[in-house]
Amino acid sequence: MTDVVCIGRNVKNTPMEEFTWKSFIDELYSQFVDVYFYGEGKGVYKEGLEDSYCIVGVLNTETNLADLAKKYKQESIALVKSKTKFIEASK
Repeated sequence: MTDVVCIGRNVKNTPMEEFTWKSFIDELYSQFVDVYFYGEGKGVYKEGLEDSYCIVGVLNTETNLADLAKKYKQESIALVKSKTKFIEASK
């Protein structure tokens, strides 16, 4: 099973301080037992752009994303859980 977790930087309409944003990313990263990909960019939320960060990998089974969202004053955290399927190139 593969987990994809994406977080946004804003608290309501205001970006969180740089130190807090980096702490949020670090704490999320520490919840993974294996990481395949991570990166940051701009995400769309409620028709606005904000700094975002996504991690793809395997979450620790004890992870509580709701508690993490509350700690960093987030309305939500995006989570996708899926089985990875490799598509071979056409021959």
